[in-house]
Amino acid sequence: MRWPNVLSGVLALLPFSAAQSCWRDTTCSGPTDTAFPGPWEENIFAPSSRTLNPEKLFLISQPSKTADYAPFALHGNGSLVVYDFGKEVGGIVSVNFSSTGSGALGVAFTEAKNWIGEWSDSSNGGFKGPDGALYGNFTEAGSHYYVMPDKYLRGGFRYLTLFLITSGNVSAHIEDVSLEIGFQPTWSNLKAYQGYFHSDDDLLNKIWYTGAYTLQTNEVPTDTGRQIPAVAVGWANNATLGYGDTIIVDGAKRDRAVWPGDMGIAVPSAFVSLGNLESVRNALQIMYDTQNNSTGAFDESGPPLSQKDSDTYHMWTMVGTYNYMLFTNDSDFLETNWAGYQRAMDYIYGKLATWAGDSGDLSDTWTSRAAKLREAINEYCWDEAYGAFKDNATDTTLHPQDANSMALLFGVVDDDRAASISERLTDNWTPIGAVAPELPENISPFISSFEIQGHLTVGQPARALELIRRSWGWYYNNPNGTQSTVIEGYLQNGTFGYRWDRGYYDDTAYVSHSHGWSSGPTSALTNYIVGITVTSPLGATWRIAPQFVDLQSAEAGFTTSLGTFQAGWSRTSTGYTLDFTVPQGTKGNLTLPYISAAKPTIQIDGTEITRGVQYANQTATMPPIPTLQLRTAARAHTSRLTRPQCLRQPQPQSRLFITPRAIRNTSTSTSTSTSSASTKNPLRTTSPRNREQDLARTKRSMLISASGMVLCAVGMYAVIKSDVFGLESTTKGSDEEATADAEGEKNPNGAMKLDGPGGFPNTPAVTIIHGQEEGVEVETGTSSVPYFPSVIRLPRWIEGEQTPVGSGEEIKLTEGDKEKEEEYHLLGLGIRTVSFLHLQVYVVGMYVAKSDLAELQSRLVRTAVHPPHVEEGGEKVIANEVGAAAATSLVSMEREKLRDLLLDQAERGDEAWEGILKENGLRTAFRIVPTRNTDFLHLRDGWVRGITGRAKKYNAIASGAAGAGGEFEGEAFGEAMGVFKGLFSGAGQKNVPKGQTLVLARGSKGQLDVLVWGDKGNGRYMGRVADERISRLVWLNYLAGKNVSSEGARRSVVDGIMGVVERPVGTV
Repeated sequence: MRWPNVLSGVLALLPFSAAQSCWRDTTCSGPTDTAFPGPWEENIFAPSSRTLNPEKLFLISQPSKTADYAPFALHGNGSLVVYDFGKEVGGIVSVNFSSTGSGALGVAFTEAKNWIGEWSDSSNGGFKGPDGALYGNFTEAGSHYYVMPDKYLRGGFRYLTLFLITSGNVSAHIEDVSLEIGFQPTWSNLKAYQGYFHSDDDLLNKIWYTGAYTLQTNEVPTDTGRQIPAVAVGWANNATLGYGDTIIVDGAKRDRAVWPGDMGIAVPSAFVSLGNLESVRNALQIMYDTQNNSTGAFDESGPPLSQKDSDTYHMWTMVGTYNYMLFTNDSDFLETNWAGYQRAMDYIYGKLATWAGDSGDLSDTWTSRAAKLREAINEYCWDEAYGAFKDNATDTTLHPQDANSMALLFGVVDDDRAASISERLTDNWTPIGAVAPELPENISPFISSFEIQGHLTVGQPARALELIRRSWGWYYNNPNGTQSTVIEGYLQNGTFGYRWDRGYYDDTAYVSHSHGWSSGPTSALTNYIVGITVTSPLGATWRIAPQFVDLQSAEAGFTTSLGTFQAGWSRTSTGYTLDFTVPQGTKGNLTLPYISAAKPTIQIDGTEITRGVQYANQTATMPPIPTLQLRTAARAHTSRLTRPQCLRQPQPQSRLFITPRAIRNTSTSTSTSTSSASTKNPLRTTSPRNREQDLARTKRSMLISASGMVLCAVGMYAVIKSDVFGLESTTKGSDEEATADAEGEKNPNGAMKLDGPGGFPNTPAVTIIHGQEEGVEVETGTSSVPYFPSVIRLPRWIEGEQTPVGSGEEIKLTEGDKEKEEEYHLLGLGIRTVSFLHLQVYVVGMYVAKSDLAELQSRLVRTAVHPPHVEEGGEKVIANEVGAAAATSLVSMEREKLRDLLLDQAERGDEAWEGILKENGLRTAFRIVPTRNTDFLHLRDGWVRGITGRAKKYNAIASGAAGAGGEFEGEAFGEAMGVFKGLFSGAGQKNVPKGQTLVLARGSKGQLDVLVWGDKGNGRYMGRVADERISRLVWLNYLAGKNVSSEGARRSVVDGIMGVVERPVGTV
């Protein structure tokens, strides 16, 4: 991995730096340029200027029909327009407009689309209804300029509604709407991030930057806090929060107050992304300045809110102090507040002393106190029967998400209990996040931030990424949210009513949609997935311990006053490469995951390292590595047996290689050869071998095997040619075609065998959809048609109401013309066989249109979360449609249930596949290539028998359930069947030679088009069946229930589908 060219990135940012300014009269003390220029900067949501215009506008009656930002005219009383800034913003709005008379221009704000209109969403904390609107009065016709007063600064919104109040026939022409950004007041360049993250998963990239941008919106001028007590009408953000020019608060819209608990998540994420912690220092300082000097207790929140009596938030101020010192080593701050920190420790330990078993003299060190407290927690709160911690030391059955997550993160438990807690936490998961048992029906990204870090701490990275994708991914993809920040919380039914009945007084509009306490994935992805973190102030010591999961590459970096910390890894088919850069004079540990069961070989600058390496839990941990012995940049590489060539780096690099073979005893050898001949092979006998006897025995075995193979081949050929079982007549058009029963034909691992002969792969390596490219061939499992393309192209005109060619006419694809062709990707394939001899008929593969992959993902997720079932009356329904529609990904348990459902041979499997296929909007195709010469009538008869059989089955089910006929009968259905049969009987060419390609394409409205291609690329269009019921039944005959046309193909398609649903909707 090469770090990108730094110079070009810096030059690209110079115009931004010159063009921007800080907030009002604030001193510019923030960074002016990014520390890590690169392609990842495209994910930064921060605007390039402190003054910006909306991106779109729309009418409230048509919120889905948007237009680009432009002048707009309001006509008459109550007329309005909604402006969309495309992301969370905040500050002071100005409007240039003209009018034909007198009236007032109303201005309203909301973070979520749910509350667009003449009333702003809620923020003032009085819980007396929405915040209302601001009004700019004008008394005569002419040009006007409205600027909202500073005290009404709106800290967070995405949508701005302008509306006209007038008593006459007056119009107002909106000429310009602009916003002066009020957050991060000391930064002249809002894109000057001092940290970054990038991986091959775009959703994770976006989530990392939503957390970073949220933290930007939470760093506000110190004189823009929310007024307390709450104003009676509207809102006011002109209260003093602390000292200095900038301070970090809980949320952009509200509370706009210092909350130390929120900082437990916000500060580590701010460090690895924004880098500048001036706002954090000022927030912590105000907590020390308001500390109770007699007791040592901290307030729960900063002024003017200044809530008190929270031991939890008292301790979070102390944790925040530790984090701030770890990241900055601000000795002046520590010296100023050290006495207060000790008083705070005495205060909280006085409350915990009984738990820790120390009611008399206090222990000499805080470390011993912590150890005693750890023992007490495990003794009194552990629920052995359940396998997790209880909420308290009573007989409660509540097993909270927060306490158990923190137990993992803070190392309160041993390995066995950690594994149990990690598994138990998944019991709370829903399709859109983890419900907190301590706050029923609510999903808290704040607490889930601790959970993902807990899973990562105990070596469960797959669970962490799954929870990130389903929870934070759900909100990022939610069209009603900000699509740029992280939300305070939401309900498990997919609505934004977090805590609506627990402190928010039924006000669902009060929820903050830009809340720093939910930014946990930002630090987690850097510190645990890329794996780079500091372990002592400023990073004088550091650790790199990557965790891969399903990612192929990831990199991240951050800075301290010592310099730049950067690491990145990329995986290959044989191992992985790790690059890292750390400041000169620092030292750290590398903890490197194995790439096989064998211990790796580790080299630095060509020197093999064996001393001091510790091996545990499939990782190799290096001893502390001083950078005085290394150059400041290094490379770690894994491979199998061979040493790779390292690419030249833009700066000197140390190289560290890892191979999955056993480590030799010598530390000086750098060869990759095998061990010396003197080393005994434990599989070899100690008795001497006779070479002549070995050769004779081998030749005799080969002769016997060859003779047997020849005899078997001759016998099989004779049986087939003599047509002992009447197979030849069957293949020439018999109406009684037998299908292969694959039941019981399984590999040792339980997977269904393919229908191919021995000697070929039993499970073809179907290419995963993600990253599939044209030209990639997939093995089929038969020598007759050895490969299928992973990507095919079909003419776009098959989607039209009328086709440009008629039945039987020649067609030709224009290679590379994407405007005329649609790309389809392979899901799975198999072989159609007949009789108990499994004679091969054709290879069949299922493809899906590339642009419909997200739609397929969405249907699969909905099917897994709430599978359709039959209610009385025969109607198939999805229970809890809100939850099903909200889900964007599946956890492993849900994926396995989906697999079982799709392979189910009873009615449930039929219902699931029918639910996936029936709705319009999903284009798929079957590509069929005969393995032997056949004809259209033979193929047609097989499909017709399948259609007829399933139609009768489904009609009987419907008749029995509803007392009426099913959908697969009647005159229209009979006519459609006639059209289908005619496609194959009226063709100019009856025969289908071996190797010819036949494509059945199901369009977005269910229409069936049939196309044929020969060996030389010449093709014919055979025609269309417009009735979607025909194609649906053909598709179901390959995919659903019992006696499918090819069990191998069905299972391969399901395997491909499982690859599709491994990632959230829209990320394949």
